[in-house]
Amino acid sequence: MSDKSNCLTTSCAFYEYCGTLDRPVYHVENGQITINGKQYPIKLADGCYIIRKLTVAECKRLQTVPDSYVFPVSDTQAYKMLGNGWTVDVIAHILSYCPRITSEPLDVLSMYDGMVCGHIALDKLGARIARYRATEIDKYAIKTACYNFPDIEQLGDAFQVREWKEESDNAT
Repeated sequence: MSDKSNCLTTSCAFYEYCGTLDRPVYHVENGQITINGKQYPIKLADGCYIIRKLTVAECKRLQTVPDSYVFPVSDTQAYKMLGNGWTVDVIAHILSYCPRITSEPLDVLSMYDGMVCGHIALDKLGARIARYRATEIDKYAIKTACYNFPDIEQLGDAFQVREWKEESDNAT
């Protein structure tokens, strides 16, 4: 399982997050933690602590985004989207209670679409999407969404919805 996510390992009085003890970030001794040469009082057992940042792949797995999902942007932008996104399996669970969600083609309008967690959830459910329209203004989210789902119709700013409604009302 170590290829799926890193784990907490222990040995003697040392605790580490799947790293090595030769380059500790923190050192805890005598009720003090030393960080960058400064000491702070803390209630941890003595030892070296290696705290590391989660990888984008680990964050995707926490948000139940498929490993095949691609972020054609910087890791910084990927972290931002994953942090702002919904957990896909939670969306799928909620949507699974919608009548006929998988039996009829769907016409979807996703407001503030971000990295298209809704589309991913619908795919997980086996829904058939006839048309997927999305409002989003973040250029990195749009780039990522369109890379993974080229059929998405990007509508731009969600505040324009009122204008679209007025235009369609006047056309009828």
